[in-house]
Amino acid sequence: MNKREAKKGREKGGFSVFKKTASRSQHLATKIGVYIALITFLGMIALWIMTSVFTANMIRTNISNQMIDAAKARALIIENYVSDAEDYLKSFSLGNAVRNVLTNKNNPVALAIAQQYTLESAAAKPIFEGLYIADTNTVPLTHITESVVGKPTRTGQRLMEFQNTMMKTHSITNVGIMESPATGNMVISMYYPLFDDADMCIGYVGAAVYADQIMDVISDLPLEGLPSATYTLLNANNGVYLYHHNASLLNTEAKTENCQWVMEQIKEGGASGSHESSDGVFSIYTNLSTRGWAFMVEGSSNEIFSDVRMVRVITAFVFVLMAGLIVFVSMLQLRNVGTSLLTLEYSIRRLGKLQLAHDEYLDKYRTRNDEVGKIATSTISLTDTLEATISDINRVLGSIAKGDLTVDVRKNNHL
Repeated sequence: MNKREAKKGREKGGFSVFKKTASRSQHLATKIGVYIALITFLGMIALWIMTSVFTANMIRTNISNQMIDAAKARALIIENYVSDAEDYLKSFSLGNAVRNVLTNKNNPVALAIAQQYTLESAAAKPIFEGLYIADTNTVPLTHITESVVGKPTRTGQRLMEFQNTMMKTHSITNVGIMESPATGNMVISMYYPLFDDADMCIGYVGAAVYADQIMDVISDLPLEGLPSATYTLLNANNGVYLYHHNASLLNTEAKTENCQWVMEQIKEGGASGSHESSDGVFSIYTNLSTRGWAFMVEGSSNEIFSDVRMVRVITAFVFVLMAGLIVFVSMLQLRNVGTSLLTLEYSIRRLGKLQLAHDEYLDKYRTRNDEVGKIATSTISLTDTLEATISDINRVLGSIAKGDLTVDVRKNNHL
């Protein structure tokens, strides 16, 4: 049988029609493809969830720790600023002019020398709104604002309380941040009493240190990842704002969720921590326990954790791309395998109908080393064997039909 007849046999067998019909019903390949796609996408979704959650928590923890460190650093700046002012006030009290004017407060020369000393001391360190020397009745003997000299700052019950508390201690007293009666500025008020040889208080030195100045310095410090951060200073004892970017809130009780949380943490002995409010404000605090203050850094959660969302989007894109690539390659391979199996199925069907013409569609699979190649080789070998066997039978039967009973079986190919 020549190639033309083989081709006719293939066309007669309807390979092209069979292929079109069978390709519409590749149920096995379709099922496998669906299962692969489903498992791949479910696996990628689970992996993305685990990866994004782990990464998000890691980034959030890292950002929180960085912000806590930044808050502690800024709190240390505040502490050093106040400590430096206190040390300077103590040094100021050691001047001969101070003790001389407190023991000779009616001496014009002593008053003039002390006033000059006060002005020069304040000019040497421009952090004071007020620097002065006062007697035990809180009457300023010197002051950098000369108009307040001679005017008592306390009378009546307030004077008695001051004399019975701050004038009884040999250490500096820092009463915290308050509003200056003279200018309305926020100042840190501090006092340091002086005693004679009989341990009797002869007066004190006092200072009003600019609070806004240090907060402005802190606000100018860059905070990476949080350019719009705001700073808050709370009285840790009563929850009152000592500093806030909204000046109208000064000396009022802090009622925000984050501030209330900070106050609860401090009551429980907390030193620092972070909290995210229900309205999306992220807050870091550190407790200045030696001052009775709480320093807070606040900002928008969306701004602070923008990197977290970016990581989630990027990982989602990568996982979708990987899943799509896996499914595409799998479907492509399944399609190739399906086409190969259809060709083998068609050839085996032809073989079942004893259509033994050479099938050139199988030739391209003979060189393959996989299962498809082995099946194709076996099918071709079986076809050739059957074709030779039938040829032998036809020859023998043909000879018998002609009356020739002396068949030479040596001419047989397989029989």
